[in-house]
Amino acid sequence: MRKPTILLPVENPYSKLQEVVLLRYGLVQTQFAELVHESTKCVDNAAGQLFVTTATLRIPHGEIVLHAVSSTPVLGKKQARRDAFNGLLREFLEVAYE
Repeated sequence: MRKPTILLPVENPYSKLQEVVLLRYGLVQTQFAELVHESTKCVDNAAGQLFVTTATLRIPHGEIVLHAVSSTPVLGKKQARRDAFNGLLREFLEVAYE
């Protein structure tokens, strides 16, 4: 079974993670998501560095995979990850409430 994948510009999956999962999958308030894996890799391209972050979340009936891409210039992984996830949840929540 394939994991559902959300491809959006992301912000910080930790602060409102539960809310996003609830909205996306219509789960009841008592259910939650757990971050089970996260990685960030840096790829050099013609325009400079590109940071690709992947986070896997476990929900009661499976897993969700979030992908974020950031062109943040030379920063440490922690900052790049924060920048890569900057905005995703806000945008996701706005779409979900429309």
